[in-house]
Parts: sequence; C-alpha cells; structure tokens
Amino acid sequence: MSQYTYRYRVNAVAVIASYAFAGANLFVGPSMGVYWLRLDLLDFSNGFEPQFQRLLLTMIPLLLLTLLRLVLSARLVWTIVGGAVIAPD
Repeated sequence: MSQYTYRYRVNAVAVIASYAFAGANLFVGPSMGVYWLRLDLLDFSNGFEPQFQRLLLTMIPLLLLTLLRLVLSARLVWTIVGGAVIAPD
C-alpha cells in the first residue's frame, strides 16, 4: 500500500467517524432529550442512569476513534519543516 493510499484511507475513516459521532449526538438531542424531558422527576431519576450508561458505551468509543483518526490524519497530511507548517502537494 502506498503512502498516499494509506493517507486517503485514514482521512476517509476520520471523516466517517466524525460524521458518525455528530449523527449520534443529533440522535440523542431530539429523541432521548425529548423523552427525558417528558418524564416525571422520579421516573427520570430512576431510569436515567442505565440509559445513560448504555449511551456512553456507544459514544465514548466513537469519540475516541474520531479523535485518534483526526490526529493521525492531521499528522499524515501536514509536514512540519523548520518550525513552519507546510501542506504537501
């Protein structure tokens, strides 16, 4: 695999992971947020923690994948030469 093919694959995964994380956040706001706001206080306090833990088990790996790929993508795309950041051709 050439360097450019690897770089394009890393960039593609970074973009896909970023959109997946944004999509998951957009899902939480309209669906789960509205559901949680409609609950009574006692029902909310009893049911929020298990739902939130499942949500975190989904969101945290997606966030870590996104951050890792974005950092790797930036590292592969940009080259630092003599303190100046230069984009490759």
